[in-house]
Amino acid sequence: SADIVSYLRANDVNASLIQTSYFSVYPYYTSVGTNYGSTNVDFYIATKALTFTLTNISNFDNILNGLYEAGVNRVDRISFQLENIFQQRLQARKYAVGNATETAQLYAEELGVNLTGVYSIIDQSYDDGDNPLPYSASYFYPEGAFNAADQSSGPSIAGGQITIPASVSVSFYIN
Repeated sequence: SADIVSYLRANDVNASLIQTSYFSVYPYYTSVGTNYGSTNVDFYIATKALTFTLTNISNFDNILNGLYEAGVNRVDRISFQLENIFQQRLQARKYAVGNATETAQLYAEELGVNLTGVYSIIDQSYDDGDNPLPYSASYFYPEGAFNAADQSSGPSIAGGQITIPASVSVSFYIN
């Protein structure tokens, strides 16, 4: 485990972005002889999971190869997250409120009434939290950052797009 953490630090993964997220040690027993219930510990099984955030997806292949060389025997739950998710969620909520207002204005015009104020606003958005999962990449290539020839020699994974949904229910006063 120490070799893995050292490897990550040596390859520009900030120490504050590396976390032990799971640790377990338990004995493995076998029964001995005819004396029912007596046991001997054959060995202990230790499991440890590390979570880290890789902020540059172009380093993914090199980091992954090095991790296996350092002793990693399993990689789970690769996920992609945004660094500024809080600000992105606020922007999505602003769009949702604007969309609700525009829709209400359209209906009011068609019905020949006027919106005179807001009665209630209910945020129906779901926040999945900002907790890191084992390996998360926070870097995304800007549009046009590389051409088609570069893509063939790029990382073996692609960050793609992340959708941040927001939903609000707004009730308006009309007259």
